[in-house]
Amino acid sequence: MIKIAAVGGYSEVGKNMTAIQIDNDVIILDMGIYLPKLLDFEEGHNSRKNLGREELIHLGVIPNDDFIRSWRDKVKAIVVGHCHLDHSSGVIYLEKNYSCPIIGTPFTNAVIRTLAKNENIQLKNYLQDLEMGNKISITKNIEIEFVNTTHSTPQSAMVAIHTNYGTIMYCNDFKLDETPVIGKKPDYNRLREIGNGNVRLAIIDCLYVNENTKTPSEMMARQMLKEVIFENDIQGTLIGTTFASNISRLKSFLDFGLKINRQVVFLGRSMEKYISCAENLDIVNFSQNSEIVKYRDDVKKKLKEISKNKDKYLIVTTGNQGEPGSILVDMANDKLPLKLDNKDSVIFSCNTIPAPNNIKNRKLLEKALDLKSINVFMNIHQSGHGARKDIEELIQILKPEKLIPGHGDPSRFSKMNILAKDLGLERKNIHILENKQKLELN
Repeated sequence: MIKIAAVGGYSEVGKNMTAIQIDNDVIILDMGIYLPKLLDFEEGHNSRKNLGREELIHLGVIPNDDFIRSWRDKVKAIVVGHCHLDHSSGVIYLEKNYSCPIIGTPFTNAVIRTLAKNENIQLKNYLQDLEMGNKISITKNIEIEFVNTTHSTPQSAMVAIHTNYGTIMYCNDFKLDETPVIGKKPDYNRLREIGNGNVRLAIIDCLYVNENTKTPSEMMARQMLKEVIFENDIQGTLIGTTFASNISRLKSFLDFGLKINRQVVFLGRSMEKYISCAENLDIVNFSQNSEIVKYRDDVKKKLKEISKNKDKYLIVTTGNQGEPGSILVDMANDKLPLKLDNKDSVIFSCNTIPAPNNIKNRKLLEKALDLKSINVFMNIHQSGHGARKDIEELIQILKPEKLIPGHGDPSRFSKMNILAKDLGLERKNIHILENKQKLELN
């Protein structure tokens, strides 16, 4: 007997958490946050430091796992597929309800440790590293395997749960990138082996199911960035902004900055957090050829130094969503020692997360940059999520008996339903869930 509980991420894009009961044992997949709700709270000049589990649930920031309260004693493992906050950050607030290992790749676990340390939280449960391509026995009848995939952060895994009833595949946040900048391409051979008539259920990311294309490779984003940097006569300060967890994109900024003989400086706590985790695991070695400045006072000192020779530096920082108080926003609003002018350039190597506050804040940032006549390059980016063609290919490889659309909202789930039927799945085997719903598979 298999039961699926949609705890979070089925009524919004984020806050991902799924619980799967196999006979009398339960595996939890992901414990994320809903970042727009957290940003709404913090924009009121509030601090999350004093917030506990109950307050965060009430605000809608983390999943309400009271929905599976009766399953708590049965939970044998918490499995986190990759490090993005909407999949991993809820772990530090929710894991105390359970007594089991937290299983992730080394990079994912390093980020979770750092998140806990930054919030002064002592984790109750043991973080167990599972390398890509390896398996771990959870019980006599349950085995977890990480299958390598590509996404916009290192060591992203599709999770295979092998049971006596067949395999359950959890494929949230993936794309099928043939030429990743860091790491290997998806493990197609292993996916085909698993899909050889044995996949009972697949939960699949459908965020970009509406786009009838294949998501371009990260190598394409690297080429776009290269063209902007090399084909424009950039005179003043060059500022790049992207998501700090996108280590591949940070590597491209570093590589091209060095080629144009600029000193590359990564600014901010988020940049330091993810870069340090990657360096400690020998995924990259940015410190050898760049400077990483973490604390705000040190950032101010560095920017004062940069202001004396603006054309000698490439700054890489966050703030691309226009978050109030971020380094990029404060630079744009003359709140930091580096004063921007019409000789300076900003490269947005990212998209805008489509939440109301993000859209509003991003417009305010763009307006502030425009008032200074700063050269702005937009959308130098490729997504880490697969579009319709990637999803089609994955379904054809896995050949699941049953399908649950994940990482979306009702409009995307509806499109995923149509796609799955076009690929031959019977309507009765496509299950669209909302938060706080359970599904039993006979």
